Amino acid sequence: MDSTKRGHLVQHYNMTREINEIQYEIYIIESSMQTLFHPVEMTPSDRLRYYDVLTQADARSAKMELTAEQLIENIETNNLVVFSDEDRITISAYLNERNSKRTEIYGDCSQTVELPLLNKKDDTLLKSNESK
Repeated sequence: MDSTKRGHLVQHYNMTREINEIQYEIYIIESSMQTLFHPVEMTPSDRLRYYDVLTQADARSAKMELTAEQLIENIETNNLVVFSDEDRITISAYLNERNSKRTEIYGDCSQTVELPLLNKKDDTLLKSNESK
């Protein structure tokens, strides 16, 4: 493996690890809010404390989403994943099924999930993988 591709993969794995760490932080924050699962009377100061906790969770969630976007871009621009024709068919069928169910349940509030990477085919990468 050449050093450029190795560098891209290292960056990919580091970003994935960062997303996992952020997700863990969000779980910890959410666990501190378990009191809200039960009907309780809250004082104004308790309410402010919970808003602060929600803000922390929201900020970490936004950071996780931005990191995930960068991760996807890293995968796409550096050809780290190329799907076989069989994978494309399987994944597309799954996405279509999930999108249909999501629309059925949520109606106009649902958003169609698309994977542009499914439509990308890098023949040079495929040829280099076949020769190995």
